[in-house]
Formats: sequence, C-alpha cells, structure tokens
Amino acid sequence: MNIGIKLADFMDEAPAQIDWLIEDIIPHGGAIQVFGRPASRKTWFLVQMLESVTSGDPFLGRFKI
Repeated sequence: MNIGIKLADFMDEAPAQIDWLIEDIIPHGGAIQVFGRPASRKTWFLVQMLESVTSGDPFLGRFKI
C-alpha cells in the first residue's frame, strides 16, 4: 500500500518555523492551561509570564520573549 510519502523523505523535511510568544513555551496565537494544587503559586507563575510579555524581559530570566 502506498501512502504517498516515505519515512526517510518525511525526516529530511525541515520543520515548520514557529513564531513564539515565549520561546519554546507558547507560540503566537497559542494557548496554555496551568494546573496545580491550591496555593502552588499558579497565579505567581502567570503574573511573571505576563510581566515578561509586557516588558520584553526573558521569562524566568531564561525564555526569550
């Protein structure tokens, strides 16, 4: 059965370029969900994320905006 592409051909293709909002975490137009136990600093995490996005500073000092 011919499915149209061989694995070797697929692996040779370059991956699509991703436009990141926060590098390696959230693509532009993407969405996230944050889960955790009560009082596990989920809100703090999201506030830090928002602060980085609005200021342009790296998120958690590591991930480019």
